[in-house]
Amino acid sequence: MTYLYHLHLDIGANAINAHAYREISCPHTILKLESFTDLSVLLSWTSINNICMPISSYNIYQNDKLVKSVPYTENTATIDISSGVYTFYVKSLSTTIESDASNTVTNS
Repeated sequence: MTYLYHLHLDIGANAINAHAYREISCPHTILKLESFTDLSVLLSWTSINNICMPISSYNIYQNDKLVKSVPYTENTATIDISSGVYTFYVKSLSTTIESDASNTVTNS
């Protein structure tokens, strides 16, 4: 995954613009479907905190919709579902910067 930082600075009436970009590549979060029933799925993922940058939390997506956020100290989550087939992925969050998506898993 790659984090892209952007800094924009305006100073005074004679605006001075400064742009700084920095890309940091981090290992991808690897998501696993540990188990599932008709009512829930148990997901786990590799924790990447402090490998290349501090992670504040993980966002869990179900069918491209954010369904849960957990603190960086956790690397598992149970998601309640109704019957059906769903696709899940995780994104790490460093303050307000969200990573690329992990691999996807499906409860089928």
